[in-house]
Amino acid sequence: MMPCWKYSALGRSGDEISGKARGKKEAIVKELIDQGFYVMDIKFDCASFLDNFRSHSRLSTIDCVQFFEDFYNMYAAGMSIAQILESLKATAARRNMIDLIAALQQRMGAGEGFTEAITHTGIFPWIVPVTVRAGEQTGKLHEAFKVLEQYFRRSRDIHSKLTDALIYPVIAFIFLMTVMLLIGLYVVPKLHDLLPADASGNIAAQAVFVLSALMRDYYALIFALPIVFLVGMGLYRKNNKEQLRN
Repeated sequence: MMPCWKYSALGRSGDEISGKARGKKEAIVKELIDQGFYVMDIKFDCASFLDNFRSHSRLSTIDCVQFFEDFYNMYAAGMSIAQILESLKATAARRNMIDLIAALQQRMGAGEGFTEAITHTGIFPWIVPVTVRAGEQTGKLHEAFKVLEQYFRRSRDIHSKLTDALIYPVIAFIFLMTVMLLIGLYVVPKLHDLLPADASGNIAAQAVFVLSALMRDYYALIFALPIVFLVGMGLYRKNNKEQLRN
């Protein structure tokens, strides 16, 4: 994905211009100079880059389920693809779906077929254009939409079950890490003074003392990682539920 740049420059007559461009910074500067402009400032446009990244990011499984479920129902009711896209665009609540449908309409308006339009967006997983093309070639496009809806629904269910299955191991891991941290921070240092002098040469004892020292130095990081994982997983599940309700 090309980086985005904001620039300001002076023309030969002294008038100042500003704008945005995508590509390599050196190429943009060279092009402006070749056009007779003096480049005063050019800097990375983070906002435009993030917007462009979001608009070209792959659809989530939830989005795919909803998209192909609606497509199947409308196509089975006798609506054309153009009518379906217009209807979905009018009812879409998420910005990425609106942008996707607009891109499909634009490409189909330029003469591309539905499969080609889907492929060129670069947003759908690889299985989508393959299945849609098969449906077009066999004259069973409505079945292709149904197959895709079922495929993404199963993928979502499997992913949800895997996520649920990870919750309890992570909680157990946090509990064990808490116990280990308490032992490493408070118990092991006191044992060091109680052990006889010849015990300091024992490999196992040295390993315990080294581990205890690492825990004292990096306890915040060790304890934060599973918590961050749990919070991230919770936010992900909440986002999925909100998308399902929508």
